[in-house]
Amino acid sequence: CMDIVVPYIHDRKQFGKSIGEFQLVQAKIADMYTQMNAAKAYVYAVAAACDRGETTRKDSAGAILYSAELATKMALDAIQ
Repeated sequence: CMDIVVPYIHDRKQFGKSIGEFQLVQAKIADMYTQMNAAKAYVYAVAAACDRGETTRKDSAGAILYSAELATKMALDAIQ
């Protein structure tokens, strides 16, 4: 999503300036970026724990669920 959204907000113009200059859009992008990195860190932490044999299926399922829900939310935010 971020690969598509960031160039779009620079190219799309509204009221004579790019929409990336609007504070509301910047806040939405910042939230998306933070959520993406949180999901990535969670998945990497669970993967590292799996490599060490210190995790359960519940941890893996939680990482999958969290990442899938955030991916859906980010896709919907990107559409807006």
